[in-house]
This record gives sequence, structure tokens and C-alpha cells, in this order.
Amino acid sequence: MTLDRQRRPEISGATGLLTPSRWTWEPFAIPVLLLASIITPHIVLPALLAVPASLIFVMSVGRWASWRQRPRQDQGHPLTTSSPVGPGWTVVRGPLPGLRPHTTHLLAQTYAMDLLPAERLSATRSTHRHNRLVGLPSPDRFAAFGSPLHAPAAGQVTSAVDVLRDHRAYASLLGLLLWSIQQFVPRSFLGARGILGNHLIINTEDRYLLLAHLQRGSCEVAAGDWVIEGQLVARCGNSGNSTEPHLHIQAMNGPNIWKAHGLPLHFTPPSALPSE
Repeated sequence: MTLDRQRRPEISGATGLLTPSRWTWEPFAIPVLLLASIITPHIVLPALLAVPASLIFVMSVGRWASWRQRPRQDQGHPLTTSSPVGPGWTVVRGPLPGLRPHTTHLLAQTYAMDLLPAERLSATRSTHRHNRLVGLPSPDRFAAFGSPLHAPAAGQVTSAVDVLRDHRAYASLLGLLLWSIQQFVPRSFLGARGILGNHLIINTEDRYLLLAHLQRGSCEVAAGDWVIEGQLVARCGNSGNSTEPHLHIQAMNGPNIWKAHGLPLHFTPPSALPSE
């Protein structure tokens, strides 16, 4: 005689009814399919279509705003100032031969320039390089971070912000991905502060100088103060829409970055800068 080793239904002690010995998904298949057929056309598909539609809308608004702030014939003469930084710095992005400009008129960036020290990573603060794939290094690992910035010209401060934090540098593939996401969504809702970060705007004879991405708590002046050329006004940071510590500087024909038009900016050899 052989024993039947097949698994038999168990008998419930309370009711004496037969109950299955294991859970099965088949009874739920039809309700799940019905629910999916209802949700997909009304929720999932509109959500998928909303993403590209939103990107197209944002890009269209950006292009229209950039067109509004294009340079005009009567916008004024180029602004010539001294350098806001000490020796050893160089322009890495701007309207100069061999460099990539900002490629937009939006926020009066037509002639904007980004400046960095010749040695990007500070040899005194770090003995190893960060991971180029997923690294998000601290901003204080970069030579530019905390460097003194001086008033390029005499004038009156019309705006001074230095309460925003300095975020980590996006100097890797992962960092650039995070920066791209932040650029399109969160920073757009924060307005000028989200893009410029900590910044100063100086009115010099009805032409305006903007210094952006400053270090938190580093502003030595406030709105309404008068400054002289070469005066220490702030320190370089990594706030706002910045991938690594650097100085963003631009000249404008007005104090409002949403309405002003960019002006060409030229540096002359700086006058004697005060020591730190």
C-alpha cells in the first residue's frame, strides 16, 4: 500500500469547512485588470503626457523671456571696471574668443562671465580628487570658495543677499544630473534668489554690476551702502544655480534681472586692492 503524499485541503475546526492550504492570485486577476483599464486612460496616460507638455511650456516661456531681454541699440555703452578678484583668476565662460558664452539673454546674461582660479581644486585643503562619477564634494575643497571679492567700481549697493546656504559641488555625472533637475523645477519657483544665490548688485552711474553665487554670511555691505573701487564686499561661494564655487559677474542697464538688458563688460588692470 502506498501513501498519498499529495497535499489535501485542511478542515477548519470552527466550521468544519474545507479551506485551501495556500493563497492563490487567480480570483483577484479580473478585478485588478478592470481597475487598471479604468485608471490607465484617465490617470496614467495624462500624467505621462503632462511631463513633456510641461517641459515644452517652460522652454517656450524661457525663450520668450530671453527674447524680451535681448540687447538693444540704445542700451548704453560698455562698462569698464577693475577686476573683482586677485591675480591667478581667469574667465572660463563668457563672450570672449575661444570660450562658450551663456547663450541666453535671460536674466540679462548676454555678456555675463564666470571666473575661476587657475587651480580649481585647492592643494592646501584636499590631498585627493573627488569621484568623477558620483562625487558631490564639499565646496570648501575648491580654491575659489571663500576667496575675497572686491567692488569692481565705486557706487551704491542696491541689493545684498547672503542668507542662502552653500550647497555641495555638482562636479560629477551624478551631480550634473541633480543640477539639471533642480534647474528646471525647484529653482524656478525660488525666483532670482534660487538662480543667483547670495548676490550683490552695485549701481555705478546708472549701470549695474551683479556679483552672484556668494558665500553665505560673507557680505560686508548692505543695500543702501556706498562702496569704493577695490573695497572688500563679499567672498566667493557656491549658492544658487552653481555647479561648483565660482564668481558670476555681469553688467546690466537696470537693477531688475528680469527686465534689464546685458551690457558688455571689460576689466582693466585693478588698482591696488586692500589685503584680506
